[in-house]
Amino acid sequence: MKFTFVCLLPVFAFADQIVVRDFEGRPVPDAAVRVLLVRRNYPFPDGSWLLSGATDRDGRWDFRPGDHHVSRVHVDKAGHHEVRMEGLKVPQTSSREVILPRKGEAVPLHARKANVDLPGHVFSGVVSYDFERGDLVAPGRKGSSPDILVRLSAKQLGWHRMKTPDKIESILAGEKDPKARADFLAVHGKWELTLELLFPNDGDGILESPYAAYASMKLPSKAPVSGYGRTLALDNKVYARKDRGFFLRVRTVKDKAGNIVSAHYAKIYGTPLISPGGFAFQYYFNPVPNDRRLEFDTSRNLQRPGKDADVLERIRCEISSP
Repeated sequence: MKFTFVCLLPVFAFADQIVVRDFEGRPVPDAAVRVLLVRRNYPFPDGSWLLSGATDRDGRWDFRPGDHHVSRVHVDKAGHHEVRMEGLKVPQTSSREVILPRKGEAVPLHARKANVDLPGHVFSGVVSYDFERGDLVAPGRKGSSPDILVRLSAKQLGWHRMKTPDKIESILAGEKDPKARADFLAVHGKWELTLELLFPNDGDGILESPYAAYASMKLPSKAPVSGYGRTLALDNKVYARKDRGFFLRVRTVKDKAGNIVSAHYAKIYGTPLISPGGFAFQYYFNPVPNDRRLEFDTSRNLQRPGKDADVLERIRCEISSP
C-alpha cells in the first residue's frame, strides 16, 4: 500500500517593509519609524493602532500589517528633516521607499510664491522674471535681472459648459472691460496650454531633481554642480505628476576659456501651474554668487513685502518649507 504524507506548516503573516535612504541613496540606520494602521472600511477609532520601531544598518524596518491598511508613515532622526506620509501619499505596497533628507546649513534666501499674469490681458507671450526682486522685468514692474524667460502658449479648444455660440457672443459683447473679458474666457474656455522656461545666458539652465513631496525639505540642501539643461517644457497635462522639483542656475558668467566664474542658484518646489495668460510656482533664490546652499532658513526670508503690501503679497512671502 502506498501512503502519501502531507506536511502541515504554520502560516505566518507576511511582513511589510520601510526602506529609509537619503537623497544620495545612502541607507539611514537608527531612524525612528511610526506606522498608523487602520482596519479597512471601518470608520471607528478602535479599528486603528500604532506600530513603532527603528531602521537597521541597511535602513530597513519590517512590520506586519495583517489585513490592515497603512494610513500614515512618520520617519524622523536627529540631523534630518522629518517625513510624514498621510492618506493617498502612502503607497499600498509591501515595500515603501522613503527619502529622509539630511539637514545642511540653513541660509537666508529669497523665497516666494510667484503668481504672474502676462501684461495686457493676453493669453500667450514671453516675459522675463527676476528671482531677487520677485517680479517681471517689464515697464512699470520691479524686476531688473532676467533670470528666466517664460514662454506661455494658449490655444482655446472649446468651452467647459454647453453654451450656445449666440449666448457666448452676447456675454462677450456686453463686457467692455478687457480684464473681465479675459477672465471669462480663461474660466469658461477649454485650453491647450504650454509653458517653457528658457534662460538668457550661456551656462544657465534647469535640472529636475529627486523630490520628497512628503518631507519638510523636499530637495537636497545644495544645488548640483552640473547637469543643467537649457529649457524645460510643460503642458497642462503634467498635473498628474505635480510632485516634481527643480534646481536652476542663473546669471552665469564665463571666462574666455568657457569656464564658469560666477553663477547664482535657485530651486522650484512643485510643477509650475499654468493658466491662460498666467503661471505660478514656488521658488527659493540664493543672492550670493557661487553659493549652492539652498536650505532655507525659514526665519530669515529675504523676500519681504513692503509696508503697504496687500494681503496677497504678504501671503506670497510667507514660506515655511526649508
